[in-house]
Amino acid sequence: MPGFPWLKQKYDDTYRKELCDLIRAKAEGQTLPEPEQEPEGEVVDLMEALRESVERTQKQRRQATKRKAS
Repeated sequence: MPGFPWLKQKYDDTYRKELCDLIRAKAEGQTLPEPEQEPEGEVVDLMEALRESVERTQKQRRQATKRKAS
């Protein structure tokens, strides 16, 4: 990087190197490795979670006001 020689020494762009290696391999006719499957995370329905949270809060408030009234 012009003007920042310390940056070139300090950081290493592994993504770029790996991408260039894949491009070279493809250009040479080599078969490319299959991409690794990432484990799927749990999908959370945010609206349902919000409804449950609101219902819990409302129940807690009702119980609190019943205790105060007694």
